[in-house]
Amino acid sequence: MKREHVLQGREDICSCIRQHREKMNNMLPPAVIFDIDSTIMNTEPRNQRILAELASEHPEFRDYLAPLGRDGIGWNIARALEREGLSDPTLLALSLRFWKDRFFHNDYVISDEPYPEAIDCVKELEEEGFHILLVTGRDEPGMGIGTRAHFAEYGLEERETLRFFLKPDFAMSDVDFKGSFCTDAALHYSITATMENEPKNANLFNRTFPDALHIFIETITSPDPEPLDTSIIRARWC
Repeated sequence: MKREHVLQGREDICSCIRQHREKMNNMLPPAVIFDIDSTIMNTEPRNQRILAELASEHPEFRDYLAPLGRDGIGWNIARALEREGLSDPTLLALSLRFWKDRFFHNDYVISDEPYPEAIDCVKELEEEGFHILLVTGRDEPGMGIGTRAHFAEYGLEERETLRFFLKPDFAMSDVDFKGSFCTDAALHYSITATMENEPKNANLFNRTFPDALHIFIETITSPDPEPLDTSIIRARWC
């Protein structure tokens, strides 16, 4: 496949992963690693819920929040508000604290909506014999219950062929957690493919599982992302 090629939607993605499985020779169960936020789930509805609550509880933000209701927050609410002209450091700190207290919480993850075809992609791969490993930077204490309950609404309950792996501690970096996960996963699975929206994590998977297919989902990333390895395939859900 040409490096500049971008996979488009579930059919392209699943077909590419199936073809790659035929090239691998391993007695361990085939598995696909999926990130969750901004890979399977669109977090903007969660952000919009938080914006509405912020505007209701703190009217002084309303003029700055109105454009964000149309265009979205992106990665960081404080940066988004700065782009809209808010410069008061006290208000910026308040907004960031308000957002963090809710965004990383069981009660709010249920507001996320899956990207078009993302859930169907997960289900199709599982039905075709792949183990689904949902490896996320969400933390178990703060988001584990909500994450599992939300996915269950889409028929993706935790089971032998579909497992959730969340950080044990909020303070642990995503890349450190995913690095430690890789070490254990290599003992139990033949990692056929990975799907990520963060270049740093995608590059980590690429280095750790050189024989696997690595897919970068083009949604949003953290600020100043590291360059994506050119061997990683780009994809969009629609």
